[in-house]
Amino acid sequence: MIHLYQHFVAYGAEVIGAWSTEGYQFTRSHSVIDNKFVGLVLDHHTQPEMTITRITGWLDQIKPGLLEKLN
Repeated sequence: MIHLYQHFVAYGAEVIGAWSTEGYQFTRSHSVIDNKFVGLVLDHHTQPEMTITRITGWLDQIKPGLLEKLN
């Protein structure tokens, strides 16, 4: 994920969709900047029950910003 993030930022993209690391169990990740993932992370192996909740929460978070960009 960090590679895509860095690529788009290098070309001047405004990246939205940073996601809290709260509730994830991991030792380290290159995709964490300022204590947030650079995008939505889904853990199908150890937390599959959280997938729908995380997708819904992430979409609720980014929707206002996306709609604002369209206006």
